[in-house]
Amino acid sequence: MIPSSADSNILASIKDLTEEQRNALFNVIYRIRSSLHVEEILETTALEIRQLLAADRVGIFWFHPDVGYETGEFVAESVVPGYLSAIAPQ
Repeated sequence: MIPSSADSNILASIKDLTEEQRNALFNVIYRIRSSLHVEEILETTALEIRQLLAADRVGIFWFHPDVGYETGEFVAESVVPGYLSAIAPQ
């Protein structure tokens, strides 16, 4: 069976998307690994994931292991300009 023009276009789009996603993931990992400070790693991770997902906000929540992971706190957040931070003092 010879693939139609539409099939070829779909396959090309999937290939491009996959390469684009691979490059985006590589860039995220590179930026995260560029730091040795936990706070900076968490902030960078939140920013990169927010941009990758095109979200308006991403938060990272740290569960406290000493109490059975029943409680925790937000330790990093990335928010697009114009939105209020959920964790920064107001």
